[in-house]
Amino acid sequence: MKKIFIDTNIFIDIIIQRDSSTLSLKEILPYLHHSQIFLSTLSIHIAFYSLKIKPNSAVYRKIKDISKYINIVDLSTNITNLALQNFYLDFEDTLQYYSALDQNCDYILTRDIKDFNKLKKQVPSDIQIVDTLSGVQDVK
Repeated sequence: MKKIFIDTNIFIDIIIQRDSSTLSLKEILPYLHHSQIFLSTLSIHIAFYSLKIKPNSAVYRKIKDISKYINIVDLSTNITNLALQNFYLDFEDTLQYYSALDQNCDYILTRDIKDFNKLKKQVPSDIQIVDTLSGVQDVK
């Protein structure tokens, strides 16, 4: 079973249908049967803060529904310390990268491929950086 980590930008795309031509919740749901989806607690915080989400709003309810189907990764002391030791480009992306590594994810689904690939060169791993679900192999 493949493990897919969703970056904050993808999470926001899904919850507000920002770029539904390339990715939507409907597109991700089939992957839930053949893979595990991971998301950082940091992404949820960023979504609530940047979108100014109110209690009981439609977006709030959507996040609650989505959270039933994904594995939420705690932002641990270990992840934070690793990011602090290896930060050189974008701290939030560094936290996301280490969160994905912490869960042994196979893929990071992001709109920031360029930055994550730079980070991967700095901190090598087997994780694949993709911007569409078509980049995820052997899942369906």
